[in-house]
Amino acid sequence: MKYTTRASLEVRKMGRPVAVTICLVLSCLGFKNASGAVYTVGDQGGWTTNIEGWTQGKKFLPGDVLIFNYNPALHNVVSVDLDSYDTCTLGENYKIYESGNDHVVLPRGNSFFFSSKDGDCDKKMKIEVHAWGTSHT
Repeated sequence: MKYTTRASLEVRKMGRPVAVTICLVLSCLGFKNASGAVYTVGDQGGWTTNIEGWTQGKKFLPGDVLIFNYNPALHNVVSVDLDSYDTCTLGENYKIYESGNDHVVLPRGNSFFFSSKDGDCDKKMKIEVHAWGTSHT
């Protein structure tokens, strides 16, 4: 025979309202799904020269995805450090993307990208992305 106390019945009754309240609080705080937002760099124009200001007005979070669309015969995407970004040179730590349809998940912090082909970086084919705040995960 199973005995149920009045206290355990009260706890069970409170379970659903408490769970609903927690969900409402979390949604009000802006928790989103784990996938993050997806941005196509350069929007319709894609990854091209004179794109340096594309990030202005956008709020990036860790876990967001940048999609770089471009012709790989003409351009690439290189993830670099700040010194390399400022000087348009490849330092010691960099990663080159060359598919023409690259998906890059933003880490927490500042990320720097440019094209290292044919003087593209000097033609402002570079972006600086700041991903701070609470991630989507």
